[in-house]
Amino acid sequence: MTCVLIALAALLARAAEAWLDPQSLALFFVVPIVVAAIRYGLWASLGAALLSALAINYLYVEPRYTFVVARAQDAAALLLFSLVGALVSAIAARARAAALDAERRAREALLLQSLATRLAASGAEDEIADAVVDSLSALSGRAALLVDASDRHWGSGFGDAARAAARWSMSTKQPFTPSLDAPSPSSWAFWPVVFAGRSEMALGVNAAEPLAPEIRRAAEQITAQAGVAMERARVARTAEAARLEVERERLKTELLAGVSHDLRTPLSMIVFTLQSLQRFAADHPPETRDELLALAEAEARRLAEMVDTLLDASRIGVAAAPVRIETIAPRDLIARLRAEYAPSANIVDAQVAENLPLISADLELAVRALANVVSNALRHGGAPVRIVASRRGGEVVIEISDTGPGLGDDPARLFERFVRGAPDDGRAPGLGLGLTMARRFLEAQGARIVAANRPEGGAVFTITFAAAVKEVVYVG
Repeated sequence: MTCVLIALAALLARAAEAWLDPQSLALFFVVPIVVAAIRYGLWASLGAALLSALAINYLYVEPRYTFVVARAQDAAALLLFSLVGALVSAIAARARAAALDAERRAREALLLQSLATRLAASGAEDEIADAVVDSLSALSGRAALLVDASDRHWGSGFGDAARAAARWSMSTKQPFTPSLDAPSPSSWAFWPVVFAGRSEMALGVNAAEPLAPEIRRAAEQITAQAGVAMERARVARTAEAARLEVERERLKTELLAGVSHDLRTPLSMIVFTLQSLQRFAADHPPETRDELLALAEAEARRLAEMVDTLLDASRIGVAAAPVRIETIAPRDLIARLRAEYAPSANIVDAQVAENLPLISADLELAVRALANVVSNALRHGGAPVRIVASRRGGEVVIEISDTGPGLGDDPARLFERFVRGAPDDGRAPGLGLGLTMARRFLEAQGARIVAANRPEGGAVFTITFAAAVKEVVYVG
């Protein structure tokens, strides 16, 4: 490209030869020197200065079209032109270098600012590691690698040599330079990531080619930011674990208190009824004995329901339970739900629209979820509980409503654990887990449940099922 510019300058000078003297024509050849300095650097500019001096000598110094210089003043002029060209080359090359350095520093500052933004928004170690590796790779234009003490790594190029170099850097808390510090052959340079007074990670960059000072400086800045971010993530994780432990203990205490109180009531009623039948059976007329037996059966059912709820809570909170999706008819789901309350199924009034589409759900789990909702409605609203299944667009909607006192000002709160409603709303005692389990079981199948107060009084729970792919998912 430089030769082309010099040739173009020669053609322009040739065209202007009739109007300008040879000294003025030499100015045409300054342009290629400046362009070469700005575009290609000092050495290219010096080469352009030398070629320009030779072109002037060949074209305009007597004898023309030779490289012979006959007069001393011509030789002095060519020497002066070469010195001026060299000076212009140096000045232009320095300006170019300063511009490139400013551009590089601006890009480096922008990337470091972007890294700081990513680190501020990152809470997990993996997110921090990815951000650090991406930033160093972008700044250096080379492969980057982050390694921890357990040989977990982020980035590409991890191997035995990189492992050895990273461990050396972590153990000494010093930067690893392959040419100086290598305990084994390695093409990686590493810097220790220090946080909480320990070095459990090392950040590396491929050093197959010599590392420029700006790459080393950028690596040091990035490792410093990485150390702060990792320490913050560790502290946040520890605080979250402590918070969860406190919450777990609180829930355990509330559960034990609720269970001890709520199980005592039906047990006491069952024991009292059986003792009355045992001691005074002969004194009770048949109608009274039947009433006492029905009361004991109702309390036993209530006790069994509480135990089922506790088992459901354990199923979600302790182990991951498989949810097996199958295609079922809404009418079959409602039939199974009513069978849960046999022989007292007349307390549930069900209406199922014709030609409802099939839904994808776990039949057993869906029945258990809806049974929890129906039990809640029976306990709080009393019979009859009405169930209506209909179609809305591409979804099947099941509404379970009662005529009880309603759900209060914040129906959504009843889906939280151990929430039993207002103390004076006339609700029968329970564990406060039934609706929580219902929502978790339904959401595991891709269904939704919403609670609301009916304008005419009572509550309505709207369960929405949508089509889903056959697969196995897990609750927990």
